Amino acid sequence: MNFRSELPSVGKSQSDARQKEAAQLLRTHPRMIPTIIESTAPDQSLPQNKYLPPRFLIPGMYSFHEFTQVLRRRFQLDPADSIVLTVQGTVVPAMEQTMQKVYERYRAEDLFLYVTYTREAVYG
Repeated sequence: MNFRSELPSVGKSQSDARQKEAAQLLRTHPRMIPTIIESTAPDQSLPQNKYLPPRFLIPGMYSFHEFTQVLRRRFQLDPADSIVLTVQGTVVPAMEQTMQKVYERYRAEDLFLYVTYTREAVYG
């Protein structure tokens, strides 16, 4: 199943522009992973900060767990809140996997890694 085909349609020119942007980022920052963060549902979106861009350059050596912790800090989550991150809409990578391994396996045709988040309430 191709996750990109489930997202709102992106025109060919926009897709080409994104691919060129990602290729340029990979040339200038070869150890970083170009990543786009998206909410799974608008009503579940986390409080947005005007300084929180939807695009990130993540160090390839970070584990998926470290990436999750970076997002928790950026979203300024309460301890009672949790986020679930998925790649390609359905895959939850192992937390110990490096972002480089996740990128190599799940990157899109436009060379970005698409990560979606869902807010979860945790009580206890």
